[in-house]
Amino acid sequence: AYLEGRLGGAKVTAGRQDFTLVDGNLYDTRMDGIKAEYGSKVKVGAYYGRPTDIDGYFTYNKFYGANVNGNVGKLNLSAGYDKFTQASDDGGPGLIGDKDDSVWNVGAKYDFGQASLGIIYMKSNLEQPKGAPFELGDDNKGVIVTGTLKGAKKDKPDSWGLWAKYYNQGLGTVAAHTMNGYYQIMQLGFKGWGTGVDYTLAKNMVASVEYYDLSGKNLGPINISTKTIWSQLSVTF
Repeated sequence: AYLEGRLGGAKVTAGRQDFTLVDGNLYDTRMDGIKAEYGSKVKVGAYYGRPTDIDGYFTYNKFYGANVNGNVGKLNLSAGYDKFTQASDDGGPGLIGDKDDSVWNVGAKYDFGQASLGIIYMKSNLEQPKGAPFELGDDNKGVIVTGTLKGAKKDKPDSWGLWAKYYNQGLGTVAAHTMNGYYQIMQLGFKGWGTGVDYTLAKNMVASVEYYDLSGKNLGPINISTKTIWSQLSVTF
């Protein structure tokens, strides 16, 4: 449950709420906390709270950050800073231990009309511990490239949309990803791609199919990869 209202011209939401960071590439689940957004053409936001439902090795007691985005014609530009504090691990191999994760991000997205192309860059402060039995990677940068074509509309039968993404996300650049691909065993970093199609079968009935091919990073000689096919039929009333 949450409360939503206006305070001094800013839109404020407080309580347990759905919450995303960096288009869901860093975080996409719920939080217990407060966020504020201000502006129309140029939007400024800030938040403070406790992240929930994070899958993987790390747990965080709180996080906070700020972001800004705005349009220059058909080009959208964005930047932000997020800090996950009081991290701990559950004893997996080569993990970070008690270190906060600070992540900077910048992004750009161009709207061509029925298509779009976007890129996001992230940088974390985390590093692998030294002195492990084998050398582990220290890549703590992230790059995500996204292309879209058209889009399925639930009230328009036979409408459709395509999307494709390239992921190259290093250490500290993912906490709870928005994707439906299986990345959870690769939270020290992963790279790969995903693609999907949405099709409106009938009014208020949209079918979706997605495919992901991912491989782990920063794991030294260990090789981990996953392939995922995900599908959904969404019916609204």
